[in-house]
Amino acid sequence: MKNTKRRNFLWGVFFGAGIIYWHAFHGQDSVDFVLSWLQAESERYQIEHPPPKVDTGWRK
Repeated sequence: MKNTKRRNFLWGVFFGAGIIYWHAFHGQDSVDFVLSWLQAESERYQIEHPPPKVDTGWRK
């Protein structure tokens, strides 16, 4: 049991350090990549699916 706790602690330190490193040095690049991909997909969807013409009830 003692070795299991020690091993789990070391795995936690290892993965925690990796997450902190990624967040500090590569996090913004990953977020920018995902946001640009979402923007491109949104634009493609809007081109392929034009909004329907809706009667709002207001007279012109």
